[in-house]
Amino acid sequence: MTNLRFTMGELSEMKNGAHRSGIEHCDILDRERLRIELDSPGGFFIRFQHLAIPLSEAEQASFLAQYGDRIQDVVSTGFQRIERTLNRILFLQEAADVLEGVAVRFQLKKSYAADEIGHFRAFVLIQLRAITHDILHIWFGSSDKSHRFRRDIKDAERRNELEGIAHGISGGQWERHVKLPTPNNAKDQEKNDSASASADAKENGEEADKYVQVGSSSSIGVDPVSAIVAHYSHGDPLVRFRPRLQLRDLDNCMFMPVLNRSLAEKLHSVQVFANGYKLSDIRTSDFLIGYSPFTAKIPDSFTAKELADPWVRIHPSSVDSAFHLMFTSTTPRRMYSHEEMRDSPEPKVY
Repeated sequence: MTNLRFTMGELSEMKNGAHRSGIEHCDILDRERLRIELDSPGGFFIRFQHLAIPLSEAEQASFLAQYGDRIQDVVSTGFQRIERTLNRILFLQEAADVLEGVAVRFQLKKSYAADEIGHFRAFVLIQLRAITHDILHIWFGSSDKSHRFRRDIKDAERRNELEGIAHGISGGQWERHVKLPTPNNAKDQEKNDSASASADAKENGEEADKYVQVGSSSSIGVDPVSAIVAHYSHGDPLVRFRPRLQLRDLDNCMFMPVLNRSLAEKLHSVQVFANGYKLSDIRTSDFLIGYSPFTAKIPDSFTAKELADPWVRIHPSSVDSAFHLMFTSTTPRRMYSHEEMRDSPEPKVY
């Protein structure tokens, strides 16, 4: 590299001399070559930065034509990275809020007439990563017959309901509680161990798997049907008297959708929502239907005729046996934005 100017013959002679000396590659940057590089769009920025030579309008247009899109990509990528970071910080902050509830939306392949759906069962099993406030499992879902899970309705009235999604929808939710020993009840726990051991043996483990119903709901039927939603309400109404789960307690939890077979074969995708966030979106390519026999732990809720359409599990299409909500590797998407408080207009003076 030199600031001298050479003729074509001189450049050729220098390269031949380099080759005779055993140099395989020789490239000469003389003054003319440097001028050409600095006068090209790729050299405008270097020329302006180090030589303080301003760009003419034609040179600016040429530079932007070649590098404008690349600069725009760099700027937009930087803003997107900042936005993703801020969204994650906001989620981690709001993940400490009490879990108001979970909604799972079963999106169907198309809009079906209610008669094509008929009796249905759409449930979800959630297993927490850690026992929190004595809760290990959450089991909730929807079915037809609006009073199916209502314990305040007489059995005869519930049995006489018309089946099918067009006539009514019921919701139910159960929790499996596991009481952990504490320093205060450790001695009492030891005293009760011998008695509980015999009771457990007598019950053959059935009581240990028993789910406690913690809520139910009723709603009118729908026709046609494009999606079915299962709700789990967790927050206490009006006044909160006890500690409750937080949104972050769902991190790394296992969840598995469980449906009746005819409904599962109409399933397109599954979305999971909680506290205004979309936690998961399972697409068609992400799941498989597991047809192995399965018995749901809902006591006395379905007839033999209804169970003739058997339960099936929705498995991940990967090697995993169940889906997981992973907040460490994925940031849930907020479904709405905050609005700032508006100021009232000044009163008019007449």
